[in-house]
Amino acid sequence: MAWRAACLVPGLMKPMRILLVAAAPPLDIHAALRPLGAVLVDVEDLSAALESQKSTPCDVVVLDARASGVRQSLAAMRAALLLPRVEIGEPGLEGSVPVASLAAAVMRAGRGAQALPAIDWKDLRERLDGDDDLAREILAAFSADAPGLVARLGGLIRAEADLTAIARLAHQIKGAAANASARAMRASSSQIELSGKAGVRAVMAEHLEELEAGLAALLEELAKGRQS
Repeated sequence: MAWRAACLVPGLMKPMRILLVAAAPPLDIHAALRPLGAVLVDVEDLSAALESQKSTPCDVVVLDARASGVRQSLAAMRAALLLPRVEIGEPGLEGSVPVASLAAAVMRAGRGAQALPAIDWKDLRERLDGDDDLAREILAAFSADAPGLVARLGGLIRAEADLTAIARLAHQIKGAAANASARAMRASSSQIELSGKAGVRAVMAEHLEELEAGLAALLEELAKGRQS
């Protein structure tokens, strides 16, 4: 069964697909992952997980090892499900994470495989009909304004400021990033905006780290371009 939230996946402009292997409908896991805006595909065992992967491949697998049926099959699941993996287990179980930390763990697990380009040059040139001079102007303006905007947003998030103000500033950054085809920054600022609108602070720090990393990558790419 697939369950969809309202937000976008971290790092992508489409929902992350999470394969959730659990012996019973895990409402606490659904609630923990809701801020990520993922599509959750629920299955009960390894056989169902493998069959699901054939028809609807997922990005990350979450194994709920609190249930004995899943726990007894962990070794087989680890070997067969070749996906970034997060395991939930009893307190103190080595390698597992508590449900309270699940969203951040899933984001870290999926981040490497889902990296977006700092600048999508193909998209930018297509939107501007190949006008390289205009592309340079847009990127120059964005690279001049973005550091200050991101710094302001980071200050608001770290100070746990008003969520409406955070969402509004994130929306501004998202629009500017979209105009500059800065895909990584657009995705992470979109997540912050949606988290602010939903009243969820829990994953904002992770999204802010992604936004800051996207900005650093964009500035580095532009600097290398100027040197060449």
